[in-house]
Amino acid sequence: NPAEISVESINADGPDGEALRGRQFGQLHEMLSLADSAVVDIGSSNVEDFIGQMAQFEGSHDEFDYFVVPVSPKDKPQRDTISTINALSDVRVPPSKIKLLFNLVEIGQDPRQVFPALFAYHEGRRNFTINPAAAIHENEIFERLRGIGKTIEELLADQTDYRAKIKETDDQEEKRLFARLIATKRLASGITREFGSVFKALF
Repeated sequence: NPAEISVESINADGPDGEALRGRQFGQLHEMLSLADSAVVDIGSSNVEDFIGQMAQFEGSHDEFDYFVVPVSPKDKPQRDTISTINALSDVRVPPSKIKLLFNLVEIGQDPRQVFPALFAYHEGRRNFTINPAAAIHENEIFERLRGIGKTIEELLADQTDYRAKIKETDDQEEKRLFARLIATKRLASGITREFGSVFKALF
């Protein structure tokens, strides 16, 4: 599995809101050079500073295979996404490496109708890659996972027969918990399949 690196964790020794410093980007650059593969999670509040520091390390964007930019339907996230794409383009990241990921799309909605400004922007600039199939739909699984304290991977690996457990117990609270686990596991299976489809659409 690839290493997971959070920009916030690299910056955790500073006060809240501190800009990513050049030496910290250098630390990240060195970590990427040493890793066989890695996923770097850049918090939205750090994107501008991160790209600014990346520009000082000329050619450092070559350490990244792709820049996946998630966007949700509200107006401000879409404006911020365009700013991020422009900033990446300004530091010479090629369009083929900037991938747009549509997030929180309602079931049955076409991203081309939900994000018309981004498709129009792409038509005019062509400085990033856009694919309407790269869309993650709204899903209650993440709220459910917080309630039961499990990850998607843990749920899918769980071989417990919760239907049998429902029959075995007289405790109504336990019955409800087991029923919730059954439903959430089915959601986990579905969204894992969706993640696979989105991955193929992106790459």
